[in-house]
Amino acid sequence: MRKERGLYPIEMFAKYLNDTPKTVSEIRREIIINEKLEELFGVAISHDTVRRYLDKLVVRGVAKKRTLGRLTVYLKNG
Repeated sequence: MRKERGLYPIEMFAKYLNDTPKTVSEIRREIIINEKLEELFGVAISHDTVRRYLDKLVVRGVAKKRTLGRLTVYLKNG
């Protein structure tokens, strides 16, 4: 993975998800962001990989996980 600004692409994506306030419709649009990841970060990351990383943040207490039907939302703690 190519490093940018001291973060690996998956960390940058997780940080972006957690630092950007979102409505449900915005989050729904980002479900298909995987195609854009390659363009943004030079690497495509599967949703499973992103989900695993965000689940680790939940376990560490950095983020909260909320489920809205089939949609899972991760919110930054604090």
